[in-house]
Amino acid sequence: MAQEGKTMDWEKAQECDPSLDKMLWVVAKKDPRGWAAKEMYICSSEPPYWNLDPKVAFARPCGLYAGLQIDGTRTAEQQCKAYVAKKHRTPR
Repeated sequence: MAQEGKTMDWEKAQECDPSLDKMLWVVAKKDPRGWAAKEMYICSSEPPYWNLDPKVAFARPCGLYAGLQIDGTRTAEQQCKAYVAKKHRTPR
């Protein structure tokens, strides 16, 4: 994890398009040894949760998406909870 006051050197991410905006998105889990990255999106020009594949993304706990706004009316957490509720109501 980056330390406060440090900046990312985007030139080291050679696969990033230099003309596009960039964001670093990481899903990490803390264990007794420290933080371990489970997923990482280095050159993401928009938040990866805007285009979630529900079958993959919503296998994770919905709380992971708390506060992540998809549009003006819903969050990714709300979308996840609705998907999980619908999945449990639908007979297989």
